[in-house]
Amino acid sequence: MSTRVLLVDEHEITRQGVCSLCEEEGDIEVVAESADGRTAIALVSKHLPDIVVTEIHLPNLNGVEATRQIRDREPSVKVVVLSVCADQRSVAIMIQAGASGYVLKKAAACEAIEAVWAVLAGRKYVSAQLIDPLITDYAQYLADAGGEPPFLTALVVDPENEQLIENHLAALIAETDGELYPSDESILGSAFYNKAKENGGRPPRGYNPHPRLNMRGGIGPSFKLKRGNEEVGQISAMRRFREAYIGAIFTFFGQKYLVHSHEQNAVVLAEAEPNLRTDAGFFTILSPKDIFKGYAYGDIEVYYGSLNLVVNFTGYKLVDEHTGEERDSVRSSEAHYENNLHSFWIDFPTDGCSTAGIGALEHMIRVGAMFVIPADRFDTSTYSKTNDNPTAYYYENYSGGIGVARKLFEVWKQALRKGIEIAGNCECGSGCQNCIEPAKSYNISNEDIDKVRGIELANSLLAAVDRGPDHEFRNGRMVPL
Repeated sequence: MSTRVLLVDEHEITRQGVCSLCEEEGDIEVVAESADGRTAIALVSKHLPDIVVTEIHLPNLNGVEATRQIRDREPSVKVVVLSVCADQRSVAIMIQAGASGYVLKKAAACEAIEAVWAVLAGRKYVSAQLIDPLITDYAQYLADAGGEPPFLTALVVDPENEQLIENHLAALIAETDGELYPSDESILGSAFYNKAKENGGRPPRGYNPHPRLNMRGGIGPSFKLKRGNEEVGQISAMRRFREAYIGAIFTFFGQKYLVHSHEQNAVVLAEAEPNLRTDAGFFTILSPKDIFKGYAYGDIEVYYGSLNLVVNFTGYKLVDEHTGEERDSVRSSEAHYENNLHSFWIDFPTDGCSTAGIGALEHMIRVGAMFVIPADRFDTSTYSKTNDNPTAYYYENYSGGIGVARKLFEVWKQALRKGIEIAGNCECGSGCQNCIEPAKSYNISNEDIDKVRGIELANSLLAAVDRGPDHEFRNGRMVPL
């Protein structure tokens, strides 16, 4: 019996090319084609193909949402991505949405067929050009844990956060299918465990979990992205503030839009000139609120506590990327506030030479933490400053403590070593998006992230820590050990 394939791509010439490859293979039959995401979902229900081959950028529902809905409705149908997008974020997001293979359009023509056979055999497949230390490890991490209900032994939860319990108990029960056992009390804490048992192991009546909802509430407050009558996706409140402010040139899955206006629950988008960009001005103020634990290693201090966050938006410039001309300039004085965010942070002595790589160290911790803590990447953010009191912060995005920062305080050395390993194995000289450089940086610009200095700073930090702490934070101050 032939393998049945549904092709989804906006461009007919691409679909024709893949059809020709399938015909040459002989054992692969293209049962239907679609140029958009919504039609693809309907065709899956009609034809029940073995494999869906799709692009990420699609009209009338992007490839991420289409993949997620296809996998939710028909779990036996596998998805292979055939895309022009070669960045790690696209790979990770599509794998997390349920795709089993990811092939670049610029790869050899036969690679799409190889991916189909690999996925049918129950394996994952990623184009060879995408295989590097970060993408390979992170993609496997997501493939292993991203689409399935979490194992209770791996959850990072703070059972002392009553707000978390109240808000997310339903998600806990839904994700675990009510499979709670007495031994889980030591993992979840008595508060979570008792409340879950009171519900009889079933989600509350009328509870319908969001498809992206996880233990910590998933995407949190979110806004629809609308282009005309079409919903193209969703973004968080913080991303709306930082990237989708009114007048912004906003990029979503490789497509540029002009942010036309804000509605109560949506961001309204319009077409944008492809040669335009907006350069926004932000500055962040982090104010430590409480310190729960801390150690000093000579002049270096490491803390777990809570902080208050203020992100200030000062305005933006509209720039023509072709000419470098500044077309417009808009001033603003908006601010975004978040309070009682649990955080892990490292204070360094004021020494310009030793802190030159603090921006890189911040992102080595960010990247390394993904491999040692079972937390969603949207759960946390990082920040660093290099002025009077050089500090690298790793903080949670939800008020009241979700357990991630507390866990990092226990395993941060392991996370940092993983970040050093990834940065060191990458062939780039100063830092890139395949190792530590973020796609966007709101405090230290990507040009100022010095990987070499960062690795030197990280290694000196670990050397000091390996000698053991000489002070511990108790009763509001550092006391000698």
